[in-house]
Amino acid sequence: MDESASIGPVKGTKVPRYAGSRAFAPLPSVDAVLRCDIAILGVPFDGGASFPRGARFGPSSIHQASRRLRPAVHPEPAASPSLVIEAVDAGDVPCSSFDIDEALQQIADAARVAIEREQKFLADAGFGSSVIRAGDFDRLGAAEVVGRARERVGDAPVNLSVDSNVREPACAPGTGTPERGGFTSRELLALLRGMPGEQLVAADVIDVNSAHGHARTTSLAGVSVADETTSRMAGGALSAPGAQA
Repeated sequence: MDESASIGPVKGTKVPRYAGSRAFAPLPSVDAVLRCDIAILGVPFDGGASFPRGARFGPSSIHQASRRLRPAVHPEPAASPSLVIEAVDAGDVPCSSFDIDEALQQIADAARVAIEREQKFLADAGFGSSVIRAGDFDRLGAAEVVGRARERVGDAPVNLSVDSNVREPACAPGTGTPERGGFTSRELLALLRGMPGEQLVAADVIDVNSAHGHARTTSLAGVSVADETTSRMAGGALSAPGAQA
């Protein structure tokens, strides 16, 4: 196999979306390629959820909802991500449902990093975090919020984390802690589309509790985050010096 050759997702014109692979998008499995730029990794775990449980089924519901994607062409940017980056489905992490510490170690091992997932909200400032509340978004607008975020990170690598409860429950009702007054899907997409794609190195969407939603609303919301983030990365690859489509 040519290491530089891209396999890309299964074409919808060859295999209908309701059949064939159950992978995300559907992308090739991580075992089918010699190299990849992005790996979609599922973490079916909700052992730390406060109320209610059910997000452990999030990865499978997002995989199912991702069948609607047409990753060959994305309108933002107007490009074909599969021609620029090789994305793969890395399956799910086999998380323990009985021991939180063991599950976190399994996640860390699967992602091959040292991971610290949770920090107390009141201690955020002490860790150098900057907080912009959902209410501030109404006053500042998407452009200003994106501008502040980009100024904050500078030219450093960016890890993007999106919790499903950041959305208005009408847009994503299936979450462990629904919060009224969150972002609409349009507002969140505006923020994602302003992220510096050339600096994005990782991203995650968490707390997709589809069992407590309806009509796959929350799963589709989660898919949109994965789709937009992948496209941001593809756009960043296109803008890199010497990049070729």
